Amino acid sequence: MPENLPANASVMKDIKNKPTKIVDTEPLQAGRSFAGMQAQLWSETVRSDAIADYMLFPRLLAFAERSWHRAAWEPAYRAGESYAYADSQVNVDALQSDWAEFASKLPQHLRDLDRMRIHYRVAPPGARITSGLLEANSELPDQLIEYRLKGGPWVVYRSPVRVRGKVELRTRSYDGLRRSRIVEVAPA
Repeated sequence: MPENLPANASVMKDIKNKPTKIVDTEPLQAGRSFAGMQAQLWSETVRSDAIADYMLFPRLLAFAERSWHRAAWEPAYRAGESYAYADSQVNVDALQSDWAEFASKLPQHLRDLDRMRIHYRVAPPGARITSGLLEANSELPDQLIEYRLKGGPWVVYRSPVRVRGKVELRTRSYDGLRRSRIVEVAPA
């Protein structure tokens, strides 16, 4: 929430995953707002366009969305206001609905990036094994997930499946040409 930075405490925990409280101790002057936003790329290890693409995309798409779109769920800035995690000052259901709408548009944008040969980061899947059942998901809709038993052939994941032992998983780019890093899950 760039126009109300303290309000971010309502929906975010600190770097140690602890709920926190933010008090607006240095209120903005009346009639003032933020001047703009910028996204950094620390380029000490960037040695190619492909590495720059990987580090910038798709995060830059989300950055642009937050820069240009003020959501209805964002509380208006009030000088001196305090916010704390889960304090209900931000409508979390509306925030999640807004995210779902944004995420539903991302596959087309990523397909466009694929066509432009922009090598964006493909996020790995989330997964768990509970009572021998592998469950996996992707942060984006309709993204292909593959799994394999350690060292075996890759299989397309379509729904929960019975497995034994450790399993490796990865997601694929929408054009199918690139994949995420491999994650490994073990039975709980």
